Amino acid sequence: SPLSTTSETLYADVRLTPSASFTVEPSVTERALYTISGEIEVAGQAFPPAQLLVLLPGDQITVRATTAARAMLFGGEPMEGPRWIWWSFVSWCKERIEQAQE
Repeated sequence: SPLSTTSETLYADVRLTPSASFTVEPSVTERALYTISGEIEVAGQAFPPAQLLVLLPGDQITVRATTAARAMLFGGEPMEGPRWIWWSFVSWCKERIEQAQE
């Protein structure tokens, strides 16, 4: 993508046939997997659609499809400093979140 970002990101649309598998390397600190369709298995546990799996930093994960499946793999390096969140607003400054609330 020609989109430029301020930090390294990971974003992949993964489509698997039944019994297919792939490995998620620990090269990115913050990673997650969202199941869209079908069923996947991670570490012996099955996950149906509409599940968000937050992967632990440093862990290598093997994902196996128990049926035809589609999932989104995404993540990136953590941003520096704390973040404040309210509704759909995110800021590094609590005062800006308070302004958004008003």
